[in-house]
Amino acid sequence: MGGVAPDELNDRVGRIWLLGTNAMVEDPTNKTGFLRNCRSWVAAMHREYDLLWNCMDARNAVHQKWLEWMGFTFIAKRPNYGTEGRLFLEFCKVNHV
Repeated sequence: MGGVAPDELNDRVGRIWLLGTNAMVEDPTNKTGFLRNCRSWVAAMHREYDLLWNCMDARNAVHQKWLEWMGFTFIAKRPNYGTEGRLFLEFCKVNHV
């Protein structure tokens, strides 16, 4: 399950999010299906938003690898972020169309 929420300050900026399960990575069928469709999913979000961004828990290596594969760029480290005060990484992707 995933989506994008509009930024409060700029309606051409969206905060992208995704919730996944271990089955997305561990089950070859689920993984293949997800990877085949995720580029078009992000492209659809880019039709409405020029910039997609958010922050991710730095401990999630799978998430980081996927974001890099999708062409997102890591732009900042956010120490003491969230309710547990963890290190998070801020990322973004600009629509170059």
